[in-house]
Order: sequence, then C-alpha cells, then structure tokens
Amino acid sequence: MRGVRLRRSRVGSLVRLLAPASAAALLMACSNSGATSVSPHTPSATTVGSGSATTLPVNTTTSPADAGTAPMHGIVVMKRQFLSQPPPNVKIGLAGLDPDRGELSAVRVFFPHGREQVPAGVTSWGAYEVAAYLRQWFSADFTQTSATSAPDSNGITFAGVLHTGDGNFIRLTRSVSGYGTVTSTQAARFNPRTGALWVTSDGHLESVDPAGGASSQRIQEPPQSEIHCSTWSSFAFAPDGYGPICPAALDANALYFPDGTMLYVNVVDGRMLFGKQGTLGITSVSSKGIPLPESLREPVLPALAIDGSRFLVLRLPGTLYLVTHKGGKVFVVSLLPESNKKIYSLVVSPHHDRVAFLSSDGGLYISNLSLPGEPRRVMDLAAQDHDSETRLVDWVP
Repeated sequence: MRGVRLRRSRVGSLVRLLAPASAAALLMACSNSGATSVSPHTPSATTVGSGSATTLPVNTTTSPADAGTAPMHGIVVMKRQFLSQPPPNVKIGLAGLDPDRGELSAVRVFFPHGREQVPAGVTSWGAYEVAAYLRQWFSADFTQTSATSAPDSNGITFAGVLHTGDGNFIRLTRSVSGYGTVTSTQAARFNPRTGALWVTSDGHLESVDPAGGASSQRIQEPPQSEIHCSTWSSFAFAPDGYGPICPAALDANALYFPDGTMLYVNVVDGRMLFGKQGTLGITSVSSKGIPLPESLREPVLPALAIDGSRFLVLRLPGTLYLVTHKGGKVFVVSLLPESNKKIYSLVVSPHHDRVAFLSSDGGLYISNLSLPGEPRRVMDLAAQDHDSETRLVDWVP
C-alpha cells in the first residue's frame, strides 16, 4: 500500500472504468494525439454474469462540460491516467457508484487545457493511500480539484483549482511584489471542515478561500504536535479538519478519527494508545500504551478509522481485522476469509456498518462489519495497469 510511485508511459488505449451494464457513464479517455471530449453515455444492453465486466464505451462527440455536476452519491471511485508527455501529465475521472446496484450517480472529469498539474504537488501515494487524505484533493461537491500552474518565466508555480468538465485552471495564490525570492507551490489540499484550500510553498503554509480568490490568501501556522515536523512539502487534514498534519505525523502507524481523537500504534513495542489529536507519538505510546492483542503483534498497518472506538487493521497482503477499544480492553475480529489477494483503498459507509475495498483481482467488494465472512463483490473495476491507478476516495449518502 505504501510508497507506490507514479508511473508515466505512452498511452495507446482508452482509459476504462469497468462496471455492470446498468452503469451508464464515462470516466475519461485519451489517445496518443491528445485530449478528448468526455460525456456520459449509455452502453447497449448486455447480460453480465458473475465476475464479468463491461467496458463503458467512449462518446467523443459531445462537450467535456457534459461530464456533469449532479450530486455525487455512493462509493466514489477515482481513476488517474498518467500521460507520457505534458501538457497535461495527469487526467482524473471520478464516478459515484451505488453500493447495492452498481449504478452510477454522477461523473466528474478533470483534464487540464494547459500544463497544470492535478492534483497539486503529488509525487507518490505513500501515506496518502488513506481515502480520507485522497478525498482532500477535491472540493466538498467534487466539482473542483486542487491544481498547480505551469511554471512561469521564472520557474514559479501557483496554486489554484481546476473545474470539472471545462478544464479551466483558476489561479488562487498571488504573486509576490518586489525583487527577491519567490516561492513555488508544492502541495495544496482542501480543508474538509472549512472548504478552504491550504497551500504549502517551500515550507510556508497559507490558506485561500476558493470563492474569495487571491485577496483571501492568509499565512497560517500548523497546530502543535507531539511529532516533530521538519518539512511541509506535503500534508493532509484529519477528518474533522484538524491540521494540517505533516508527513511525519501521517505515517503508517497513525490514524485520525472524526471525533477529534487519534490512534498511534507502536508495532515494534506491541502497544497502542488513543488520545487527542496532536498529542501522541512513538515515545508516548512506548511509555503509556496498552498491549496489542497477539493477533496484531506482527507487521500490521492501521488502515481505516471508523469512529472513536473502532478501526480497521490490515495485515498484508489481505487479512483485515476490526479492532474495538472499549473500557481499556481491545477486541479483535477477523472480517474476511484467509486469502492471498491484496486488498487496499478502504472506505467506510456513512452509517459505519460496512466497509468497501478494492482487491488485486480487480473487484470492488463490500464487507459487513457486524457479519464477518465472505465479502460481497459489487462489480469489476478496470484492473491496475501500467499507466493508471484506481482508488476509492469516499462513501457518501
């Protein structure tokens, strides 16, 4: 799950999102000659058997603006296409999928007209595999994604947003007046509570209101944290908007919960500890943490925060545990049958009773948190290939 590098290679075929025939929309397409138009399109009726998939056809005759701004519902799937030669270098498609029927609720397409980078400042997945952090690349209604401009004549880049469909970049950070060093945007993300776009430029943090434009740009200070942050080249927010949180505090042993608490797991010492956001680190857990159950005393990865007392732990490649912390005790339940399939990219349902995840077999699955056992295969998604990545970023009502 960690450290997957982005790869760019020549694109010789259409980008596909595979889904049952009931789904009726297009994520995106590209060719060696450049950009294409993108729009919803209904495939001809086909019979889809168990484990089969239907490739959505491509309609290249209508405007990209038709990609839509309808409300996004269900499991939100992101597909990123890495192009061999800018402009642009990345193309993003989002699709809202009904978790029960596999039908599409809405589609978004982000494809820059120029040499902008979307989302802003991303060089690897790393800790940002966590869906809650990937979600912060997009505005609350999924109609904007963070972006950085192409370098100007001085090599400077600026932060802004790219709108779905039209591909227009809206610059939000202003130029520095006077002669001197001008910093460039390194990363930008939306705060999930306020909707403001936060930007880091050579270690300096700023925020800007997308509706207010450059005049709303403000210098910001990060919150105090037990974990020392030596760099702000990238960052993310906790689900309740706490932060920003630097990479050192977003490592694979930390989870942040919607109620303002955090979990830190010291796998080496076999201990874990809940506490207020920003108050925990490896030192505090070593001295005060409670022992992990035997089933978790091996290389595991805290994978998903559910609520203030429950979280999911993944033991690679594909063993998933539901962990409950209650009254100073820890309870562990194995959710899935033993398998050598890799699972990744987990999101929890709005009611916190189900979890969706992707599998190395190309499937999108759902598991009931109260009924461990065989997960339900919702649909086939396009398998991982050399020039694209598929991830889940949210599950919305």
